[in-house]
Amino acid sequence: MWLYDSTNGGRSWTYRSTLPALRGWEADLARPSANVGFALVKGFGTERAADAGIVETTDGGATWIRRSDPCEQNRGARSFGFTQRLQAASPTSLWLFCGAKPSAGTQAKLVWRSTNSGRTWKLVSASTPGGHVRSGDISAVGELPETGTTGDLAAPTRSAAWLIMPGSDVLWKTTDGGRTWAAATPARIDQQIPGEFSLAQRSVFVRMAYALWRRTSGVWKHVAGSAI
Repeated sequence: MWLYDSTNGGRSWTYRSTLPALRGWEADLARPSANVGFALVKGFGTERAADAGIVETTDGGATWIRRSDPCEQNRGARSFGFTQRLQAASPTSLWLFCGAKPSAGTQAKLVWRSTNSGRTWKLVSASTPGGHVRSGDISAVGELPETGTTGDLAAPTRSAAWLIMPGSDVLWKTTDGGRTWAAATPARIDQQIPGEFSLAQRSVFVRMAYALWRRTSGVWKHVAGSAI
């Protein structure tokens, strides 16, 4: 898997490096500073955990260091790592959202945090295990709903993060590091089915099925599409 970099808004691209010893079908790229970046490479199915993982660069992509991936490490016993999302709130603060193989609109999900650039991780949130894993196999921390599947993740700060879980049709938010989660949007926005979002200029942009919304200073504003 290759990394390209653009310094002119995407008009042209320059080859930077090849991600080391990893093979996969796509990667989440988080770049909290000019020289520091993290890539989560997703493997070819649940039986290929060794092909996936997290790597870090501190020199703008010239070289990469392998970091630990708790979702992949726990895959053999818990079947996690089927879906994953990675975000960096700072060069040292990382969030990782992963889930087991979904079944009938539900999925066992975990949220991990690292405060040392992925060297070690702490489990901060989990869904109800249900029938996906062995009884008692997940710690009772920061409970997430079992309905819905692993969707998008954004992490603006070390203690705040946003999750979209397709199927639950709710945008979730935590402000205490993942200990508690609550619906972050009014019901009329959730009814439009959140799809993905991004953070830019101190705002949260959320793409719905038929509209685009922006949240700034706690206020939601319709940007484009249907506002129904």
